[in-house]
This record gives sequence, C-alpha cells and structure tokens, in this order.
Amino acid sequence: MAVVGYHVGLPGFAGGFVGVDVFFVVSGFLISGLLLRELDVSGRVDWAAFYARRARRLLPALAVVLCATLALGSVLLLPWLEQPALARSAVATALFVANVLYLHELADYFAVPGTSPLLHTWSLSVEEQFYFAWPLLVVGLHRLARGRAGLIGAGFCAIGLASFAVAVSMPAPEAFFLAHARAWEFAVGAALAVAARAWTPAAGAARAVVGVGGLVVLAATTAMLGEGAHFPMPTALLPVCATAALLVAGHGAGAPAATRFLSAWPLPLLGRWSYSWYLWHWPLLALARSAALEERHLGRGAALALLALALAAATVRWVEDPVRFGRPGPLRTSRGSLLLAGAATAVVVMAALALDTRAAAASARVARRLGLEPPASAVGARPDSTARAGATTVFVWGDSHALSLTAGARAVAAPLGFGIETRSRDNCAPVGGEDAGCNAFNAATFTAFVENPEVAGVLFVARWSRHGGFPGRGIGIATPGTREMETRLERGLFATLRRIEAAGKRAVLVAPVPELAAAGVPCLLRRSPAECARPRARVDADRQAAIALLDRVATRFPRSVRVYDGIDGLCSALVCPADENGAALFVDSHHTSRRGAERYMGAAAPAVRWLVER
Repeated sequence: MAVVGYHVGLPGFAGGFVGVDVFFVVSGFLISGLLLRELDVSGRVDWAAFYARRARRLLPALAVVLCATLALGSVLLLPWLEQPALARSAVATALFVANVLYLHELADYFAVPGTSPLLHTWSLSVEEQFYFAWPLLVVGLHRLARGRAGLIGAGFCAIGLASFAVAVSMPAPEAFFLAHARAWEFAVGAALAVAARAWTPAAGAARAVVGVGGLVVLAATTAMLGEGAHFPMPTALLPVCATAALLVAGHGAGAPAATRFLSAWPLPLLGRWSYSWYLWHWPLLALARSAALEERHLGRGAALALLALALAAATVRWVEDPVRFGRPGPLRTSRGSLLLAGAATAVVVMAALALDTRAAAASARVARRLGLEPPASAVGARPDSTARAGATTVFVWGDSHALSLTAGARAVAAPLGFGIETRSRDNCAPVGGEDAGCNAFNAATFTAFVENPEVAGVLFVARWSRHGGFPGRGIGIATPGTREMETRLERGLFATLRRIEAAGKRAVLVAPVPELAAAGVPCLLRRSPAECARPRARVDADRQAAIALLDRVATRFPRSVRVYDGIDGLCSALVCPADENGAALFVDSHHTSRRGAERYMGAAAPAVRWLVER
C-alpha cells in the first residue's frame, strides 16, 4: 500500500518507497526461518524443492505481467527509444538483473522519468539474488555453528554490519540498487528469525510500546521522508528498525492491539494480493504517463491503481493459486517446476527480442522523418565516451550534455582547422561530486587535458541545474539543500579553473541548453510542434540562476575563462521550439539532437578560436 500510494502520488505517501525496505526485512525473516527449521529437522536443505517453491511463487504472475506489458508497450509506446528500453528491461527482469540494468542506464531511481514500465522490478531482482546467495550463507553458518542459535545469530549480525558498512561507503545509486548493499536489511530479518526461535514474548505493556513505536516510525517515514532525504543510507535505518519492532511486537500469542489490527479485514486480503498488485500497478501507471508525456494526474493514477488491484485479484485466482496449490501436470515435481520456470523465462526473452527487432525498423523510419541519427547512437547510450579528431584539439568535457553537443562543437571547429575530443560521463559534472567513479573519471580527464600539449582548451558542458540543485523544472528542483549544492558546485568550478589557468590553458563554460516541458521526439510524435514548444520567458527563468553562477565564476578568471550561451541559435525571442521545419531539435526534454547541437553551438566560433590562441 505504501509503494502504490507513493507511485500514484497520494498525499501522505511521499516516503512510500520505504515499503520495499519493509519487504526486504520481512523476506529475510521468513526465508531464514524456513531454512533454519528445515536444517534443524533434516540437517540439510532440499535445494530443488526450495527453488521450485520460489519459482512457483514468483514466476507465474511475473511472466503474465511481463508478457502483458510487452504487448501493451508494443501499442502504447513509441518505437523510438521507448520500446527498445522496454525490451531490454523485460529481458533483465526475466533474468533477475534489472537492478544492475537500471543502475547502469538510469543511475538515480528518484531522478528518472516515471515512464519506465518495469522500473519497479529492480526490487524483485534484488530479492531473487538474495534467494540465490542467502541459503548458502544460512547453510554455511548452520554448519559452522553446529546449529547453535547464538552463533548463527552472531553470524547474521556480522554479515549485516559488513553490508551496512559497504552501503554507507557507496554512492547513493549503488547503495540503492545493488543486492550486497541491501543485504543488511535481509540480515536484520534473519537475525530476528534466529531470536524468535528462542525468545519468550515480552510482557504485554512492553510489546505494546515496541509495536506502537514501530508503527509510528513507519507511518512517519512513509508520510514525510520524501525524495530529498539521504536515501537509502543512512535513512533506511528508520523503516528497517520500525519493521523489526513490529516483528518483535507481533511474535507469539497475545499480540498487542498495535499489531493485531494488521490482521483485521481487509488487510490480510490485500496481503494475499500484494505481490500481483505490486507487479501490475507500475506498468499501468508508467504506460499511461508515457502516453501523456510524463504528465501526472492523481485521479487517473488512483483509478489505474484500483484497476491493478482488480487484475491482481484475477491473477491470484487464476494464475498464482492454481500453480502454487493445484500444481497441475509437471508442476507436481520440483524438476518439472524448474523446467517450466526456464520455459517461461525463455518465452519472455523471445517476446522482448521480437519487440526490439520490430522497434528497430520503425525507429529507422522515425529517424529519417525527424532528421535524427539512429537510436543506437542516442544520448546516454554510453556512460563514458571519447571522440578524437585533429592535431590542435579542444576538449568537450562534461556529463551527457557534452556528448549531445559534440556534433555542434565539431561543426564549429572543423572550418577553423581544430579537432574536438569529447570526454563525457552520464550524471557526472566536470568538477566532481560525491560519486567516486565520477571523481576518478574527472581526475583522469584533467590529467589528459593539462599534460597533452596538443590540447589547447576546454569547453565545459553540463546540465548545471542537475548538479547545482537550482530552482526550476526537471531534475534540478529546489530542495532544502539547494544553496549548499549551488555553493559546492561553485567551489568545485573555481578550484578546477584555477588549476587550468595555472597550467596555461583556457576554458569556456557553456551555458545550459533550453529545456522543454516534454520530451522532444515523443512529443513531436504524439502532439503538434506548437504544443511541444516552450515559451522563451520560462526557459530564461529556469536558466537564470545557473548562468549567474557561471558568470560569477568566470569573472574570477578574466584572462582564462569565458561563458558561452547559444540559446539564440535555438530559440526566438518568444519561443523555444522542439523542431525546425520538421526536424527535431531535441531527443528528449533536455538533450539536443545533431541539428539542435549545431544550432546551439552555431555562434561559438569566436569562443573556440579564443581557446586555441597562444
């Protein structure tokens, strides 16, 4: 309920994403308890039976939803980028590596558009990876401890502490998506499963206090946490500890009223439907938002959530229960269940590949119609990229916007006899940040820049609002830490430019490109060009703070730094269009196409010439 409320946008569910953390703790509690009981009784784990049970529990509903989502996506999504992305995510989901795919392609769960129909399956991949690794750890600990509960619990605590330390040391995206950074949440549940085998339920008053405390903390985090919190680390401690408190309070006979109400109708019924509800709700919301160009509507979202609940009830009635409890045909044996699981996975993969093949041909037609490059070279296809040309070279250094503006920089530099070398990394400002990988990339780029005598200067390109937290639309929305982020970016730019000046080289800070209200290509394919354009006044307002920061920094280095703003190449005095005579100027809402890059950088010849002057 928390996750669905968050995705729909219901008031009071700003932190509903913590429902996944609750699930991880409960999963660790249940699975570890089952394994330990089996080890105590038989001294071994029947691996085939264990994984057959997991397959019968998880795969039937998942396969149905994946095939349905692929079918709907083939009709409702655009072949340009959207359908290939859906196909990739369906394959990754079927193979239970969706969390790795989304870490690589999207980086930040909270910053991506709400139109990735299978984004929610990252948590299922983490769970399935847990099912593959955790039983081995449980068996190993049980044998090392010779069945002694205290030692087994200590082992779970050690694993949890190690995972927690790893998660704290990681950048937020890795800590969010990767299974070993989430293992501490499962370990908390596992440690409680060990303790539950030995403890005597506390007195009623104590359990009531623990239960009420858990509910209050969980309700507060669900209602008030919000996306601006430092999540998952260390903020995830709140829902994890709250869930642990509820498990403690609810264990044994005579549970207090604080937890007893969770067993009152209709909550157990929702619990029976919850897995299928989780599977169905997000594809419906995401497909609807994609058709509406990411526009959210509370009423529509609530109606789709109720439709998903009805589909969940039907899935439980006609898919989940017959497979789990009826077990017809080959499902009667563990081997047959596992073979059918493999067959279901193969069907999903083949359906996804068929969609991708079909989309490729249609994408080529879209590319020709809108004057675009083929999707394989679209922005964001590679996290790091380098393109070299010429003897006297200018670096284009920055995030994915640097890659998208490279074509424009080349068009300007080539007639002047200069080459362009692009160094870009997605979501990585050219001044570093909290991401260790980004910092390492920037350090290597800086060394290559200052030590190569053929490299005369650098064009710094970034979506500055993304890295500075300025007020405005898109990712760079205002947060309580906005000014702090802006100051950090300014300090980082100043430090980098001071080193560049000391090396005797020059830099041009490229002002942020205009941002549309909706993604360029999807909007042009679904609406009229006039509807896809954005008023120039709003674009100027969004860019004002970032440009002011760049100007402040540049004035500190009058001999070695300039600011270039090419907005007049893309926008008139009144409007910033999404196309020019039918040719798209933007791929999405903030990455330019080749035509758009050439228009934006069209007046940059004086700045590029100044960079290479000796």
